[in-house]
Amino acid sequence: MLRKVRGAVEALPDGHDVESLLKLGHVALLIDDVQFSDISRMRILREFVRRFPKARYILSSPHSSATKFGACIDPEMPVRFEFVEIRELRRNDMRQLLAKEERCKDVEEWLDRLQDEFREINLPFTAANGSILIEILSEKYNFRPVNRSVLMEQFVDSTLRKAAIDQSRRETFDYTNKTDLLSHLAAWMAKADDYVPEKEALRSEMKAYFDARGLNANLSDLLSEFLGAKILIESPDGRVRFRYRGVLEYFIALRMSNDLDFKNWVLDESRYLGFLNEINYYAGKVRNDAELINEIARRHAEIVVQSRAEIAEFELTDFDVLKLPTNKTSQDVDAIEQDLGTAPLSRERRDEELDTDDLDIAGDESGVSRKGYEKAADRLAASLILYSGLVKNMELISDAQKRKHLTPIWEGWATILAVSLGYAPKLAKTRRLRIANALYEVQAPQGMPANVLHRKMMLLLPHLHIKLVAACLGTEKLERQLTEPTMDDVGEAKIIKLLRVGVISELKLSATPSAVGDLASELSNNLYLLWSLIVHVGELRRLDRAKNITGN
Repeated sequence: MLRKVRGAVEALPDGHDVESLLKLGHVALLIDDVQFSDISRMRILREFVRRFPKARYILSSPHSSATKFGACIDPEMPVRFEFVEIRELRRNDMRQLLAKEERCKDVEEWLDRLQDEFREINLPFTAANGSILIEILSEKYNFRPVNRSVLMEQFVDSTLRKAAIDQSRRETFDYTNKTDLLSHLAAWMAKADDYVPEKEALRSEMKAYFDARGLNANLSDLLSEFLGAKILIESPDGRVRFRYRGVLEYFIALRMSNDLDFKNWVLDESRYLGFLNEINYYAGKVRNDAELINEIARRHAEIVVQSRAEIAEFELTDFDVLKLPTNKTSQDVDAIEQDLGTAPLSRERRDEELDTDDLDIAGDESGVSRKGYEKAADRLAASLILYSGLVKNMELISDAQKRKHLTPIWEGWATILAVSLGYAPKLAKTRRLRIANALYEVQAPQGMPANVLHRKMMLLLPHLHIKLVAACLGTEKLERQLTEPTMDDVGEAKIIKLLRVGVISELKLSATPSAVGDLASELSNNLYLLWSLIVHVGELRRLDRAKNITGN
């Protein structure tokens, strides 16, 4: 322990040594990733504190180690310690951070954008990550939309301190070398399907990497740097993993860009649907791989054919005659009308609701699971998410290609909505329903009749579906394809137009008011789709995200 401290301190004035300063209490020690359940290491730490009780100590520990059953554990130290719990930022905390940023001219707009970006690249809402993203979005891109691959690349750049002066010296193991090594390790983990390998196995793979390239590098220093930068983290049992799954996915995509054999391995038909995020990161990096998107389109068409045996047949025009379940009262309609007539939620209520809308990334702790899809209907949803993401990220392919691919994508999302609506009656009746590997449970008053709940679900499902489509497909870089239909789109089904206009409104494009108004007029004889549009706009207005929809 004392050797560790000596190795970490700066140069000391003449006549002073670490041990004497520790005894005098002139040293503050910050010890990271303390595991209070590690008996042997805690014995060493307690003995060190007993030997130097005047020094100041700051111990950081994972929440799971520092608390048991909701109470702070007793560290059993010879001196008294105070506990401080550090949690992820909530929206209001991030708002305060943005308010101090001089370049931020519209705090609420930036806040919405930051929360969306955090959700998109699967990072926790922390002050450190927030500061990095604020810098990226304001300095380098003037808060213009960027794809997730570019955003993650800048995050990695900042984390590895690309701009540090030593990175400009070619004789050192520079930034390019480090990212290539990390991408190699990510690919090695993926091929072995082991995302939390033992530390010695990781060191052995690093050594093999250097030997294969005839390079000399200090393995211990490099590994310590990656751990210090929190790109990698080490668990108490001596295993190492990438700290964030999003960073792992980015490095796998980087390897796909640099290694054709590995790219082909990922894209093999037996496994590619298990690498949705990685392939989309790759698409955001290259942006013009027309061959890849055509191949995914071909596979998607095959999955559509295979899924027909598992999905009830329907036509897009079936949505035109779909009717809501009968309801003797019109309470749901009255409630919607009342909501539309009231002011949007207060800032506090809006924060409270949007805070619960973040993705749960706790699963990162146990590594990565490559999920398989046994049924064609399940593969259809995964394929659609991937296909949509490729069109979203392949901004450099031609306009004609984008429009060609959007047609089956809209039809696919309409199919998924039809399947969801097909499950609604049973779910409204049983309140619980297992579909594939997921258990769906409806939280509703026990006394609410099934037909009333079914009606409410049908009204809300298109809005929730539009949010999903917007997350997978929505980008301002598709503005022309979304807002300027061609002659081929004149006869598009009304359900597809609802989805398209819904995405337009989610992106808050300038065409939102006219698109919503035109669609409302077109749906005047289709009460179900018209009410679905009204509910969607009402939800946007309730959360104050319908700034462009005025006077409609």
